[in-house]
Amino acid sequence: MLAFAGLLICGETVRGQAVLEARVDTQEIAVGEPVQLSLRLDHNLAEDARWDWPVILSGDTLEGGWEVLRADPIDTLMSDAFSMGRQLLQRIEITHWDSGLIAIAPLVYIDTVGDQELATTEIQIRVTVPEVPPEVALRDIQGFESIAWTFSERVVQVLPWLIGLLLLAWLVWRAWKFWKAREPEERALEDALATPAEPHHIVALRALRALEKEQLWQKGGEKDYHGRLTAAVKTFVEGQFDTPMVDRSTSEIRRMLVHPPAGLSRDHAAQLMALLDSADAVKFAKHKPGADVHERAMRQAINLVESLIPEDEPDV
Repeated sequence: MLAFAGLLICGETVRGQAVLEARVDTQEIAVGEPVQLSLRLDHNLAEDARWDWPVILSGDTLEGGWEVLRADPIDTLMSDAFSMGRQLLQRIEITHWDSGLIAIAPLVYIDTVGDQELATTEIQIRVTVPEVPPEVALRDIQGFESIAWTFSERVVQVLPWLIGLLLLAWLVWRAWKFWKAREPEERALEDALATPAEPHHIVALRALRALEKEQLWQKGGEKDYHGRLTAAVKTFVEGQFDTPMVDRSTSEIRRMLVHPPAGLSRDHAAQLMALLDSADAVKFAKHKPGADVHERAMRQAINLVESLIPEDEPDV
């Protein structure tokens, strides 16, 4: 019988703001069958908290021997519980290869700012071994018959690979000849275009100061203001540290910055995530935030870019 089990864990939260929920779609499976595990955290963005989400990837093994078959990206949604809240949701497909009553051990979530800690409670799943009908039971090996390849059969097998290798070699040779035959002026132009006209921090600071003078949020464009502000910062970080940022969501960037790229300290990574979380709070807010939210975001963005200017590069 397919059963649905859900566990709601509130834990010790600051003023009851954070809610952690873990659910499974069944409490009984056969060996190797999947279990859908859903993890959801609702918290108030107005509170001074930053939750560290456990990194779970496909191929990992959870405590208790549960194998992770698939781990979906963490979705960021509006929270139904708070007017300025955010919901983090991840769906994970797991399975087990032993039978018996096996537990999904608690997963711990830590607030790195407010020093809070939440954990799911243990979930019991019964794993059974399916019965094998007598007619499909294992039988003794019946022996084997050796087969010898003829010369013509071997040629037919090898010939397509040989033709493919010769064609690939010809294409590589033609490409090399074409590249060598280019005019020196053409190669010099391509090299010049590959070199950035201006340092990344100069472009980012110019965009931020232009956005500040535009007074966009004062005219009702709060979401567009924060979208352009974070786009300028992500473009700067992407160019400065050769790390894809512009087309990534906040959740994807958070997972990337578990191991920051060379040159980007953990403190700077934390400042970047605080800026992106602040922008998400404005995008998902049901009410307009105060002016201090917009002004603080601009100061944080400019300070972050200026603190990452290389020592051998001039400021603007």
